[in-house]
Amino acid sequence: MSGRLIFEKQREALISQVAQSMEQIITNLNILNRNMESFIAVAVGKEFESVSTLWKMFHDVLSKEEPYFLSEETQEAGQNEETQT
Repeated sequence: MSGRLIFEKQREALISQVAQSMEQIITNLNILNRNMESFIAVAVGKEFESVSTLWKMFHDVLSKEEPYFLSEETQEAGQNEETQT
């Protein structure tokens, strides 16, 4: 019976060590996850900053009230109407 008692004590000690190791692994994974999230947010944000600026400029040009190419067509149409009348 003493052999069984020694086995159970060793088993409990091993289970306790495994539980502590698992808690440490989870803690380290959470730290790693936070670090990666902060790195990715900074890296990806900066990577797309120039693309974002380019699209904003493109949008600003297209959203003007009277784009350049339309104003030329409008002027030509107005001149044609004046010459016809």
